[in-house]
Amino acid sequence: MRQINKYETQVYTGCALKDLSEKLQATLTFRKIEAEHSELLDTLIKETVESNYDSYSSPPGLTHIDKFYKQVSMSHILLQKLCIYSEEISFTNRSAVDICLILCNVNRILVKVLGAVLDYRRQNVEFFPIDKQKQSKISWILCEKNEGICSELTKQINISLEFAKKANITKELHLEISDQVAFLVDALLSSSIDVFSEIGSNYTQLRYKLLKKLMDYKEYHKVIELAEKYADHRVIVEVCFETNNIDLLYSFMDKLFEQNFRQTVFSWYLEQGKIVEMLRNFCRKPKYEHDIALALEAYPNYGWIAGSLSENINLTCESLKHCWSKEETNVIRKQYQLNLYKMAVLAKNGPLTENPELDQIDRNLEIIEHQINIPECILELLSDVQQPTKHTQH
Repeated sequence: MRQINKYETQVYTGCALKDLSEKLQATLTFRKIEAEHSELLDTLIKETVESNYDSYSSPPGLTHIDKFYKQVSMSHILLQKLCIYSEEISFTNRSAVDICLILCNVNRILVKVLGAVLDYRRQNVEFFPIDKQKQSKISWILCEKNEGICSELTKQINISLEFAKKANITKELHLEISDQVAFLVDALLSSSIDVFSEIGSNYTQLRYKLLKKLMDYKEYHKVIELAEKYADHRVIVEVCFETNNIDLLYSFMDKLFEQNFRQTVFSWYLEQGKIVEMLRNFCRKPKYEHDIALALEAYPNYGWIAGSLSENINLTCESLKHCWSKEETNVIRKQYQLNLYKMAVLAKNGPLTENPELDQIDRNLEIIEHQINIPECILELLSDVQQPTKHTQH
């Protein structure tokens, strides 16, 4: 398949034809709904034609409406104009409720047009191979600036969420805007997965950015649906934790077992430093013990827990030895870790076995005991002695 210059890069001819055919579907849909939204669309179509006059080579006597529908490849400009109109309205002195009503109306147009485009794409996937689209790494919906609508749709999502939250609107209107925003996010992610690698940074960053925006506005139900559809398992964990919905997390851990979801869960808890919550939620459930032990092995400070769960006494001993030897800030914590280490060594070798390691542990415990029992007056004296030394060094 040959390549052509488009979107400031090289794209396969078939992908360019796909984008053109999708824009044609968008134009046809605008034509179908024009009467329903005539006041707004007529104004914006006129702006679209006038601002891109050089792109419309038409015989004299045609109206701006005629010119727009004659040049079908410019439908993305009208979609841009709709989003820009929403942004301009959001800066006016209208009430938040009025702005929400206008945003909802614009979103209805966007949903109908992009819905038709996505339906057409699904129905004709055999004509536009996904592997060629991924090689081109771009499509008109994802393009920035004049070639596409990605940044405009992202702004539309943000503005819709912002005003739906601040305005005192009906539950029905809030639900409609919520559904519209979720659809726009879905449209962007659907387009992304067609052209980006599912593990590439372009896709994963866009996916998290969009889902995080929904999370920020507490659209948790929509986030879960989209995160499951587009396999952002870390977002599922994050939502379940933020909403304290451990039962939903248990459900996903069974449902997505084959996709290694349990390791994603435990890795997320450990990365966030939520070891206590992890043990409280999962440690008493035998079916999770193996996966918890695997996850903990990558964290030396918690390896002794993994050793206990997997009955690996060597791992337990090594981890506790690492913990107490590296502890330099809290003498009580060091004493606690050293006592645990002593119990692990006794469990490993038995209490009657001669073991030089136990003698060393006892000597360290004795030193710690002396440190703990240093009188307060001595500590104050040492502190006073050190203060002048510091000033002298400066």
